[in-house]
Amino acid sequence: MRFSGLIIAAAVAILPFSAGAQADAAPSGRDLFQGFRPFSAGQQAIDRNLPAGFAACANCHGADGAGKQEGGIRIPPVDMGSLTSARGALPGFAASTTILAAIEQGIGRDGRALRPMMPRYKLTEDEAHALLFYLSLVGTREDRPHGVSVDEVRLGALLPVTGPLADEGKAVLAGMRETVDAVNGSGGIYGRRLVLIVEDVASDPLPAVERLLQRDVFVVVGGLWRASEAELERRLAVAHVPVIASLVVRDSPPAKASWVTDLMAPRSEQRKRLLPALAACRTNGPRWLFLNEGEGEVAAGIEAVDGVAVSSARGIKAGCIGYDLGRLKAVEQAGLEGWRREVVLPFPNAVLPRDDGNMWKGLGQAALRIAVEALSASGAALHETSLLEALPKLKGFEPIAGAPVRFSRNRMVAWEPDVLSLEPPAPGNDERGP
Repeated sequence: MRFSGLIIAAAVAILPFSAGAQADAAPSGRDLFQGFRPFSAGQQAIDRNLPAGFAACANCHGADGAGKQEGGIRIPPVDMGSLTSARGALPGFAASTTILAAIEQGIGRDGRALRPMMPRYKLTEDEAHALLFYLSLVGTREDRPHGVSVDEVRLGALLPVTGPLADEGKAVLAGMRETVDAVNGSGGIYGRRLVLIVEDVASDPLPAVERLLQRDVFVVVGGLWRASEAELERRLAVAHVPVIASLVVRDSPPAKASWVTDLMAPRSEQRKRLLPALAACRTNGPRWLFLNEGEGEVAAGIEAVDGVAVSSARGIKAGCIGYDLGRLKAVEQAGLEGWRREVVLPFPNAVLPRDDGNMWKGLGQAALRIAVEALSASGAALHETSLLEALPKLKGFEPIAGAPVRFSRNRMVAWEPDVLSLEPPAPGNDERGP
């Protein structure tokens, strides 16, 4: 915390409205600052004739109001403690009217014009009051997003706990609950205990999302739904609820600046990892890629095949076939006793369970551990994008031993794919799966 509650109280004392009005103003001031609600003037809210989304204070000053470095220029902090304190030889802003003059007219601490890069805002009286009050809270523990209270952080989980994928969903949930219990048993994170709230997405995911949002969660962790559920993810983004380490395996990675991050590598990355392994596979027979159907020749000496070709390949005594976990059952049923196999995994080999461990439980533990690590890296004062901003700081963190995460500003996926190379079963050995 950058300043104490006493300083907050002193700063709020300069604001020209009652304590009751302050309480009412806080949510709308937060929405304006963070860009969750446009200013009333819309595109005319700032003097640049730009879309309303550019008007959010957080765009330049940061979601915590702490300022940042941008284009070689240091953008100053705008929390009330910083605004009312001296900056070098310049005095602090002494009253709400002088802070508003800076926001609306670009008049600085010494009465001179601020740099042109600072927009001049057109605010209603209510917006001015709400924004000023929020500046006394931004970046402190009192600036709390949905799902965060003084002593709790509410985590959401969207999992299939009934239906065909119930076993997988329940195993993921067991791993998440085990990790939550361990964290809470150690005192929580910054004095806050974790509360895990689960909704079943087996039958109809969208009502499940609405129920989860009504239960006031800060983040969704390790969810499992169909990659085609774009509306589910859009609804979470509209509500400013990030998804940390989902278990969705999609065709392409989430876009930069998305509200969604994935635990496992997308199929596009799996394909890039599998092709070199398949090309290097030692065989006197064909090399088949059983990953994306109907593409024909994908590289010199490699042929893309479909399930019909694989199921009719028993007469071919030797070959090499590459596939992902989604094609595992079809390859097992085909036999292919003399074939070498290159199995691409959406995670490092180290994630595969040892002994009788349950892979899905391990994935649930990994997702929750990443969220916990991001919460720890974010500090006690949280905002909606705190965990997304913290993920690149976790580079090298191993939620499972030997499986470090690889998040960056441009990469919204934790793990890179890996390949498991399998020799043909020995004569007489009926083993067919990896």
